[in-house]
Amino acid sequence: MIDQEVNACLSCLNPLCEKACPVKNHIRDFIKALKEDDLLKARTILAKANPFPYITCRLCAYSKQCEGHCVKHFKGEAVKIHEIEKYIADSMPDARKKKVSNKRSVALIGAGIANLALAKELLLDGYEVALFEKEAFAGGTIKTGIPDFRFDKKYLDMAIKEVTDLGADFHYETMVDAAKLKELSHDFDRVVIGTGAMQERKMGIVGEEYAYSGLKVLYDLNILKQRAKYQMLKHVLVIGGGNVAMDVANSLKAFVQDVTLVYRRSFKEMPANIEEIEEAKNRGVHFLNLTNLKALHPSDQGLVASLIKMELTVPGSDGRTQVKEIAGSEYNIACDAAVMAIGQKFASLSADFTYENHHASYPFVYIVGDANLGPSTVAGAIGDAMEVKSIIDESF
Repeated sequence: MIDQEVNACLSCLNPLCEKACPVKNHIRDFIKALKEDDLLKARTILAKANPFPYITCRLCAYSKQCEGHCVKHFKGEAVKIHEIEKYIADSMPDARKKKVSNKRSVALIGAGIANLALAKELLLDGYEVALFEKEAFAGGTIKTGIPDFRFDKKYLDMAIKEVTDLGADFHYETMVDAAKLKELSHDFDRVVIGTGAMQERKMGIVGEEYAYSGLKVLYDLNILKQRAKYQMLKHVLVIGGGNVAMDVANSLKAFVQDVTLVYRRSFKEMPANIEEIEEAKNRGVHFLNLTNLKALHPSDQGLVASLIKMELTVPGSDGRTQVKEIAGSEYNIACDAAVMAIGQKFASLSADFTYENHHASYPFVYIVGDANLGPSTVAGAIGDAMEVKSIIDESF
């Protein structure tokens, strides 16, 4: 099967697949190496751009990224690049060796995938690295937010072990506030904030306080294993169209009879991975697209959700198609519970903390991953980490 996919690649002179890859994988070149029957060369090429290909190949939004831009995709025959990447990564470990110490130290705040990737690259180049994580474990939202049925966490454990074996110093259950940040800035040559986008956005509607938080539901199910907390629910509304909303819907559908996802745009504009959307459909999640939540009201049976129908208009300044309410289209439906999953943002450490292009307002402090990008993909976070690695190298 892999030979078939490898030979299907056209080795384009202008590989659009690479331009659409957030990690900047050298896709054409590692496939060419496989055509030459040189697995070691392929693995070496892959490692230069991507520290954790065994994770990205399983979590990438490849249908929208590399494979969605493959020249053959336009005929419905895209090369299965993620399967080729999986074959290479699973067949052979990263063979790079750690360099001698360069006597430089970096503190990484947060132990999510961006900082894990950054830690690995820094350690390989001889930096001393310490990670400060508020939880009792590493992995960030991959650990807390992605259900086990979607991703086998053994691959995350492999990444954490790689970083540990390279000499990273992990400090768990450690909160970093503005005072701690200044302390770390004094003790380390450079500091990088990679705490993710963990502050959930609000709709500002009546009754929003009656809804569950999407990230909290996933934490309850994935980390605390509190399935019983939600098991009595029969009809749940999930508000949103991103990966968090889809993970919530798919997780709850395993034991909740009726899960309905409410999204104000159409399937075409839905930011979630195509594979996740299809899984939700297959699991029996109902979709109310071009619909928005207006208010939540408590009732004897649970909640009454006031909904309104929407219509698409024109692209906005961000390129996304805008929507507007259809006058007179309001209606109510009853539900046991509602879950808000409309996006997240970075929670700033202090009022005077600002950043631009990875550079924070504090000297030699940088920001990476979802904290910098907003809710992104695993590949996007790793790609961002590789950019910050270059910035740190150039800062000395």
